[in-house]
Amino acid sequence: MNIRIWLCILLIIIVSCKSDNFYDTKRELSTNKTIYNIGDEIIIRMKITPQKIRKEILVYKNYKNIDFSFSIINHHKNIYNGYWSNTSGTNLPLSDIKELTITKNDPFIVEYIGNIGVENENVYILFPKLNNYKVTFNKEILQDANTFIRIHGISYPIKPEIGASLEEYFNTKDFKIKL
Repeated sequence: MNIRIWLCILLIIIVSCKSDNFYDTKRELSTNKTIYNIGDEIIIRMKITPQKIRKEILVYKNYKNIDFSFSIINHHKNIYNGYWSNTSGTNLPLSDIKELTITKNDPFIVEYIGNIGVENENVYILFPKLNNYKVTFNKEILQDANTFIRIHGISYPIKPEIGASLEEYFNTKDFKIKL
């Protein structure tokens, strides 16, 4: 076969494959409080709303591709995104994929519930339903009144088109843990 036929076949395969992305969406991350105590429950809410009337998105059934992580911020100590944690999705296996149609009146919303506790010299946040995803921070750094924790959210397309962004960010959300 000549090269033109191969190129046409390849182009047909590429064009016919269904791809996804999170373009043209508003991605919002929020929490149930801004200040937490040891023993509190933290709820992280991630919401994806289309900017147009509707949008098709792909998500893993366990939401592995709707991810978040934590870092420490303390401007007085020049700490910007220090002690960055692993992301929540790295703790999850691949699962089945579901296709969702989201609208402005029916956006995609997922909530993650964590428990805040103390273990030795560390404060931790444990998310039991995320395969016990756990992040820890040294108590000493959290005792500084200028220190807060920042949540970073990200959505990953499962089948991105060629040249697509492989990650779409949510707004960041800051909170404190009082010891």
